[in-house]
Amino acid sequence: MSIRRQLSTVTYKSKRHNRQYASSSSVSLGDSSPPSSSSFDLNDTIVVQPRVNISSSPPLTKKRKVASDAQSSDSDLKKQTFLSLGQAERTTCVKCGMSYVSHSSLDVKVHEKFHKRALSGVEITIPKSILPLTTRSFGKVFMFTRESTANFKSVRAAVERILSLCNSELSAPEKDSIWRSGMAVVCCITEKKGKQQIVGACLVEQIDHGFWMSAQTGRLMASTGRIKLIMGISRIYMVHDSRRQGIARVLLEEARKNFIYGLDVPREMVGWSQPSDSGARIATAWCSSAITAQEIKQNELACTMENQKKIRVYIEH
Repeated sequence: MSIRRQLSTVTYKSKRHNRQYASSSSVSLGDSSPPSSSSFDLNDTIVVQPRVNISSSPPLTKKRKVASDAQSSDSDLKKQTFLSLGQAERTTCVKCGMSYVSHSSLDVKVHEKFHKRALSGVEITIPKSILPLTTRSFGKVFMFTRESTANFKSVRAAVERILSLCNSELSAPEKDSIWRSGMAVVCCITEKKGKQQIVGACLVEQIDHGFWMSAQTGRLMASTGRIKLIMGISRIYMVHDSRRQGIARVLLEEARKNFIYGLDVPREMVGWSQPSDSGARIATAWCSSAITAQEIKQNELACTMENQKKIRVYIEH
């Protein structure tokens, strides 16, 4: 069956004669043979066989559908972890003191790991070549230095973890290195069910001078000037389950007796690095007997030991 369509009026212009030719003819699509030139006229009917392209591309609507499916799959990958609907943003553990987001699975796992260490201590395996300084009812006391732990990376890692707990709880900056010359870590290690754990640590370092600080105000007493010191207490920390058992006092005593070989460092030659409130209480109780009457007399702020609670402190570098 032939297809016919009405052609619109075509106007031809001749550049030479400026004449117009208008023709209105119908064209039938059905026969592919061209007409002869002798019998061709503008009013003749031209029949053309239509050509069908079998390998044509898919319709545009299908591509749009595929694109929309890709966009929907991308949107499905976007997941919201939680919604803020007025619930408490952070929770603070009353035992370990860590603040975390209770409805975040990642925060909960981090808190569980920190909580276990803060209450029970850090696991460690002590080599037989490292001997304890003393043995008490609550455990054994060891001193770790750069030389004694040179071949024991696991021991160093455990000591660093217990000091990291101390820095986290006290909001103290991390030390550049605790394994350099002139530094040592005195630790209390307990053993339960065949597992050894560090429950207390005291980081000490060698110093040469310090200052007096008022325990009440936390201010340096500039009028007294510098004082001679030998050993500095950089960090001291006990896990929560091992506090108020006298462990801190034992660590301090063993540190001053063994830090420098062959010398018992006098208490009046021991300084503290920016002690916290709890650290100031330990320092005041441990160092109160080391304040001589001559030192109190030289101080212009007080004249009796009762109203002049002061601590020897030093500035860390």
